[in-house]
Amino acid sequence: MTRVTIVSRTRMGSGVCVGAITRDDFRNVRLLPASGVHSHPSDAPYRVGEVWEMDLGSARAIQPPHVEDVLVLSGRHVATQMGLGTWLMSKTQPWYGGAEVLFDGVLQLTPTRRAHASQSAIPPTSVGFWVPAGPLVLDEKGERYQVPWRGEQISIKYVGDGPPTPVIDAGALVRVSLSRWYSRFEGETERCWLQVSGWYPVSGATKPSTRPGPTDRPVAPPPGSSAGTVSEPSVDREWWKAGQGTRVPPRPPGRPQPRPPVIPRDPRGPRSMPPRPPGRPQPRPPVIPRDPRGPRSMPPRPPGRPQPRPPVIPRDPRGPRSMPPRPPGRPQPRPVTAAVSYQICMSCGSVLDADAGACWRCSDRD
Repeated sequence: MTRVTIVSRTRMGSGVCVGAITRDDFRNVRLLPASGVHSHPSDAPYRVGEVWEMDLGSARAIQPPHVEDVLVLSGRHVATQMGLGTWLMSKTQPWYGGAEVLFDGVLQLTPTRRAHASQSAIPPTSVGFWVPAGPLVLDEKGERYQVPWRGEQISIKYVGDGPPTPVIDAGALVRVSLSRWYSRFEGETERCWLQVSGWYPVSGATKPSTRPGPTDRPVAPPPGSSAGTVSEPSVDREWWKAGQGTRVPPRPPGRPQPRPPVIPRDPRGPRSMPPRPPGRPQPRPPVIPRDPRGPRSMPPRPPGRPQPRPPVIPRDPRGPRSMPPRPPGRPQPRPVTAAVSYQICMSCGSVLDADAGACWRCSDRD
């Protein structure tokens, strides 16, 4: 008997297709009825998140990339998986980035921007999990999601059994699959079309820089069941580099993570100075010009802004002390004339000294 967790129910004609993950080796399986047909009746008892104990058999005919097909000979519901999205993140190896990284990057686009697999490049599997780089937005008809692909947008059909959500946030876990081989119209080559079959919220979902490590997750039994709580064993998994789909081995035990290089700071201000490449001397800092009028320093002007003119020193009217030369383009100011006090006779109009008591002309006439 094999324990599996149901992870998807997708529409397939008048029936449903059921996807699951085995709990011993965490591989994707597609559950088929014992008769070998590709879909279950729409009232099949399997629900997403349930844990079943099944007797599985090999499918009679397997056509790549649908290598996950297995027959369900018998089974019973034993538990329910709590926190399915977080559990899947710890037990699977999803793709990170745009839709172009899905299925090892072998998918192609039609002129109408539909992603598919062709006979010339068949992927190794037909099911996988994906953490998209951007949000998936549902179109106005509620049938297709707009997803990122090499800087542009393509549409992927939603085939889940439940109602779609308007937006699947970036960082959520999405299950993608390839349809069975078929042609949309007569004369077209058969293809497997990319489709969204489900999504799972993940606690604290953000685009990670590294894959989270596996953890033990308890499974709670359904109400009224005699099955006890099941604890999944931890499994060593290779970490994957986000956005590129390449494996990054974990750090060896007992060896600390290297610290990032320290960028030295310029003592003259908050401007940072990047480290110099090995073998090349560190450049000298730029010289700050000095003000010729005194010891006050003038910092260099930012590019694109003119240097301000120095302040003008006013001429002292009390003496012959020299004035500094005028900046080019501006006329030299005239010297200030000292003020002189005098009086005017109201009778004859003569100019009198400031200390004169009476007009000398008027005095002679008298």
